[in-house]
Amino acid sequence: MLAMLVGWGDYTCSAMRVSALALPLALALSLGSCSLIQQPEPNAALINLAAQARHEADIYQTPALKELRAQDAEELIAEAMRACGHRDSGEQPETCTYEAIEQDVGEAETDPRQGLELFDVSAQLTLDATPQVPQDAMAVLVPQVIDLVKAGAAAPVAGAAQLQPSKELKSQGVKTGDLEADADDAREALAAEYGARYGLGVALGYADAAGRQRISALLESHQQRIDVLEASLEPTGEVPVAEPAYRFAGTTPSDPSTALEAANMIQDTLTQRYSHLASLARTASWRELSTALAAQTAAE
Repeated sequence: MLAMLVGWGDYTCSAMRVSALALPLALALSLGSCSLIQQPEPNAALINLAAQARHEADIYQTPALKELRAQDAEELIAEAMRACGHRDSGEQPETCTYEAIEQDVGEAETDPRQGLELFDVSAQLTLDATPQVPQDAMAVLVPQVIDLVKAGAAAPVAGAAQLQPSKELKSQGVKTGDLEADADDAREALAAEYGARYGLGVALGYADAAGRQRISALLESHQQRIDVLEASLEPTGEVPVAEPAYRFAGTTPSDPSTALEAANMIQDTLTQRYSHLASLARTASWRELSTALAAQTAAE
């Protein structure tokens, strides 16, 4: 019994977690009723997000929003269960079961704002949690943020990403390889933005008055994203430059109708690209920025 206790770290005894190595010998010998299984904890950020989504589903009056947030809550609970892990036998630890996570969700605090005020910040609340979730969970969070802005929530915002290795980031446990991978993805995003800007500029020349108004607004937004991506990459010393011209992959503008069609295609393509890059994001600031850019593009 004692040899087994020394070989493990944390144990669950009823509802109390103890460390056998820190116990006096007499107390360690009395732990015959303890479960000698190290208990993982579900990710707190996922629990809080699930609680927030369920809270919103309960208080919103619009059926579509209630359904959206209820579905978000179930997706987040499922992701919390998946990320919590399982034993070699395939069995889920007691702390990772649906019932245990449901209890955690029920006990979590939620944002006190109400109604439209809360809905307006719902996408931002999700984005703000991205640095605290497991990397694999980004594939769940990013579509939820995009769905929220498409439903009418305010598009979230984020500042420039920190993509250059530094002592500060190293002290936070950020890996150089993760920074380099995220910087490469940011360069891909910037190159795509250059192409979008060129394509929208061509479309602008064929647009009518209404089309010019929309495309001009899109061009302004794309330039803002170009600026923040360039600012993020400038410290790395490797910032892509725009090509003289780009080829259209879909509709080529030739009149007002195809000009708008091309503009919409550019937006859809870029949203998909940002969504993919955000789902791969490794470091905190790039998770926030890439998710924000995906949502902003989707909302336009």
